[in-house]
Amino acid sequence: MANTALESSLANYVISSPKRYLFGDWSAPQTNRLLLEGSFVRQWSFTARPHENPYLPAGMKLASVTEQSTGMTYRATASAHETNNQSFFGRASVSYITGAHAFKTGFNYGWGTQDELEFTVDSPMRFRFRDGLPNQRTLEDTPFALRTNMDADHGAFVQDRWTVKRLTLTAGMRYDYFHISYPETVVGPGEFNPNRHLVFPAEQGVRWHDVTPRSGAAYDLFGTGKTALKVSINKYLGGQAATGTFGADAAPASRLTTETSRSWNDRNRNFVPDCDLLAPAANGECGAMSNLAFGTTRPGLAMDPRRADRLRQAPVQLAIHRRRPAGGAASRVGGRQLLPRVVWKLRRHR
Repeated sequence: MANTALESSLANYVISSPKRYLFGDWSAPQTNRLLLEGSFVRQWSFTARPHENPYLPAGMKLASVTEQSTGMTYRATASAHETNNQSFFGRASVSYITGAHAFKTGFNYGWGTQDELEFTVDSPMRFRFRDGLPNQRTLEDTPFALRTNMDADHGAFVQDRWTVKRLTLTAGMRYDYFHISYPETVVGPGEFNPNRHLVFPAEQGVRWHDVTPRSGAAYDLFGTGKTALKVSINKYLGGQAATGTFGADAAPASRLTTETSRSWNDRNRNFVPDCDLLAPAANGECGAMSNLAFGTTRPGLAMDPRRADRLRQAPVQLAIHRRRPAGGAASRVGGRQLLPRVVWKLRRHR
């Protein structure tokens, strides 16, 4: 980035190794009407940033500086993170097809884990200057970990298609089960919170059960196979994973207050904060902490195991529901073949 010096850009220096995938695909026609299929993918991924700054002498832990007048950040890198992911997804299906009839049923099975470590490359303190003079410092309460298990991403479906003269009907139903949990997480001391020892017990996250329909119809208007009118009404679920609002963002350790700032009047111009940084009140050259909850927990995403559609008694920001976010879709399509390999279509979708 143009406003970031090399020694301050290690958060963008990504090391993606190892990154491994194992695939499998199987298909077995049993008769000219019966087909069995299956596939799977297994994934291992580790994404990291350097723990040592290669642009600074070994062992030197400087504070990064942002100059307000130019927006330039230089001198060191503050926070970074590394992520260890694993996942497995598999599916299998059975298809039975005749000339006017096509039936298919199957299932999918999936799970995954994500372990994310937030840490500081150099000093867990950032300086802000104005025209070369210090006016603020920001403290970070690292390291800490966010651990998320996607215990289940399963589903089963059944669908059928019938063709009677000019009319083709399709109908189907799908069941999905999605479950997130959080293993016990221990957060130890940080440079500006030396007595911290927090234990977040294992917790259950979202547990969704969804049944969604599929339906559609197509009618050959003139029986020539060139002009058709199609309608469909379906419901689709939002994609989910171990990341995001209902995943790692709701992990117990994500409730930590990990950052606070305090004003800095460097009266003696030695560019050293002459104050007790662990004391939250104003002292020496330091103003009071802007966030007095620094190093403690705050209300976050929470799940009430008794009533997922109701807020817990404890203060929360969001209630997590039994059914995942979803959207419906209805469409009408008219089409006609004008020339070989040329088709005109008119579609309305909502």
